[in-house]
Amino acid sequence: MRNKTTKEGLVGMFAKNPATRPVKTRLAVALGPDLSRLVYLDLISSNIRELIRLKDHDVVISLDGGQEGFPSRNLTLMDQCEGDLGARMEHFFREGFASHSKVILIGSDCPFITAELLNEAFGLLDSCDVVLQPAEDGGYTLIGMNQLYPELFRDMPFSTDELYHRTRWVMRKSGIRYSDLPMVFDIDTLENLNSWLNTLSPQETHELKCHKKFRWAAD
Repeated sequence: MRNKTTKEGLVGMFAKNPATRPVKTRLAVALGPDLSRLVYLDLISSNIRELIRLKDHDVVISLDGGQEGFPSRNLTLMDQCEGDLGARMEHFFREGFASHSKVILIGSDCPFITAELLNEAFGLLDSCDVVLQPAEDGGYTLIGMNQLYPELFRDMPFSTDELYHRTRWVMRKSGIRYSDLPMVFDIDTLENLNSWLNTLSPQETHELKCHKKFRWAAD
């Protein structure tokens, strides 16, 4: 049972702590580890800005690599459990449903997550069991549920281009009702990064390149 201070919905963001873990290794092939870390820090900051805007739901950042040095902006931090990605995701949802009736989990490397999108996902969970935001690389950037479905995390091809389609197949086989949000892409490669920059307005691009944090966007 939820206590009086717990809200109906919970949003979690899975992230690596860039202070202690290598990040964006595929992007680092093109940019090097230091610039790739700056890109990742920007993606984290972008998502945190949107999470802070959520007023009707609880928010937590679930970290791989410990909490020390992570730029949390006063959001609640927790450590991820041991195990592979599926096991860690299942554990997060299991813990979330102990105190919330709707739980959403996002990654940390998609720049298109907004507070409005998250509220839309919560709304969809009134009429379906699972909500997904598919990614162009064959995975997904967001998954939300109104109860735990462990089969969506066990023996699944995480980090491959088969994940989204396999997840849909399992849901159909299990009779799980689901809805999709519009497809987006993660920032994993230089091509992804350039595609994202091309979505920005001239003013946004100028501000990005002028900001000292974004030296990676200077050229």
